[in-house]
Amino acid sequence: PPALSKKSRAWDVYYGAYAQGQSIEVIATRGEATKGKPVQKATVVSQLMTAVLCGRSVDLRAMAAAQGGVPRCIPNKDEWERVDEAAALLKVRVLEEDNFSAKELIAKVLGYPHTDAMPGSGSAAYEAVSQWYEKLRWWAFIHRAGVPVSWN
Repeated sequence: PPALSKKSRAWDVYYGAYAQGQSIEVIATRGEATKGKPVQKATVVSQLMTAVLCGRSVDLRAMAAAQGGVPRCIPNKDEWERVDEAAALLKVRVLEEDNFSAKELIAKVLGYPHTDAMPGSGSAAYEAVSQWYEKLRWWAFIHRAGVPVSWN
């Protein structure tokens, strides 16, 4: 599990609301850990991922559904293999590194020569790139959680 400071225990607040039966959407809207300020669903999902890594039980399907469904956030077999290959080339040690450069990894996966060649946030091509940030978050999470991956 990740090393936790008092500040990083925000996941515990989010998990507490989740364990009491609140949906990810409701938790995001109510801002459980932010004194009522709404947060993105991705924030709640990220905190629940930390809860899983700390031994808590969470419905992974519900987490994926809150982010647009499995195809949008979890890499398929081809994408998974491309990420694994790019991570090996960049020497990303996902089990040891919490903060690897997702942007560099995405650039490698998508075949950009460097991160400066990637489309900017104002361009139409950026949506495809932005979706990869979520796919990488899930790829890293699944590795760290030790979830077996099979492609049946």
